[in-house]
Amino acid sequence: TLRFWTSSLNAEEKQTRKRMRDPWSLVLQFVSLTLLLLAIAQLQWGSRERLGRDHALLIDTSAWSAASQITGGKATILDREKQLAASYLRVIPARDRVMVVRADSLASPLTPFTADRAQTQAALRTLTSGFSALNLAQALAYAQQAQRWSGGEPGEVVYIGPKQIGQEENARPNLKNLRVISVPINRDNAGIVRMSVKRSETASGEWQASIVIKNYASRQRVVRLNTRFGSTVFAPRVLNLAPQQEKIAEYVFDTTGSGDLMAE
Repeated sequence: TLRFWTSSLNAEEKQTRKRMRDPWSLVLQFVSLTLLLLAIAQLQWGSRERLGRDHALLIDTSAWSAASQITGGKATILDREKQLAASYLRVIPARDRVMVVRADSLASPLTPFTADRAQTQAALRTLTSGFSALNLAQALAYAQQAQRWSGGEPGEVVYIGPKQIGQEENARPNLKNLRVISVPINRDNAGIVRMSVKRSETASGEWQASIVIKNYASRQRVVRLNTRFGSTVFAPRVLNLAPQQEKIAEYVFDTTGSGDLMAE
């Protein structure tokens, strides 16, 4: 018979439930779970102020940054922005990390969050003015996202530039940690706001172009618009613009080949 073997196994099972076989194993499991929870919580010793903060430095490199300063000379708005950025880097604590971001139509990071001031200064020296308009909302959103992903204590989002944004953008962004360092500009000028070209819907080979001109000055002015497509030069347009007024110059031309549409 095998009945007494079965009874023996049952007795052994009942006996093992009355005592703990490996108490140290249980202790190690509790310690491991505790360390895992601390790692998930990202526990850090000391205060956050001692560890430094992460700042996003947005340098305006839009078309406006190529304009000359009010004081005259060859210095541009971008040159002044670089000076103000260097001054900001000197006053923040050395333990704070800074990310330099080129801001125009697209926000492009030039450095990660770093406390290496030599790296940030080198990134500032490489900045050049672009030809596009400033997309401020996209730049601010990128800076906030970068601060969230850095894993550190968020610092300031610093914008340095002339504050020239499109009418469709919010002039007062709702951002608590935003610092704006404004650069004065000479607004007594006029310029091309945007250009667009599309194929005609009625005639084959016909194209329609529109150029928007704006007078940024506080006085009325007359501007001369010269436009050409490839080797074809269009008749100059003379536009009389009131203060802060926009006007559209439209062109219709035929072509079967490619070329550059240029206006000044």
